[in-house]
Amino acid sequence: MCEQMATSVYAEERVPAMWVAARKRNLSSPDWLSRTPPRGCQLDHLSYARLLRERVARDELTNNAGGIAVGGSRSRVLSTWSGDTYRAEGSRPAEELRDHLENSAGGLGAGQRGVALFSWRGDYRATGRLDDYSCAAPPST
Repeated sequence: MCEQMATSVYAEERVPAMWVAARKRNLSSPDWLSRTPPRGCQLDHLSYARLLRERVARDELTNNAGGIAVGGSRSRVLSTWSGDTYRAEGSRPAEELRDHLENSAGGLGAGQRGVALFSWRGDYRATGRLDDYSCAAPPST
């Protein structure tokens, strides 16, 4: 998110500063609640609001007892996989995935299943093996 709030001319200077400030406030993903742009952001208020609206938020992809719930946003690509079988398609608002793909019997990644929801900006939320990459790891002490 930080790199999308600075122009390329100032990115080298401003992105690290915004990242450090976010980590000091224990922010590890772009799901902050503030509608106020962080210090150093070069977007005007309209562009910043658009950035927040277009990102994939934490509540857009959730595991529940019946399967996986996909939030109500449009302009997303939904990828599902099971083992070495995958499918990618445009997501539909408020979609519920129950058996998103049949379990693969063998081969690469056998028994591993998951779902990823991507925005056109390239950010995403995921279940399964990609979930580990959905936000930054806490700093080591």
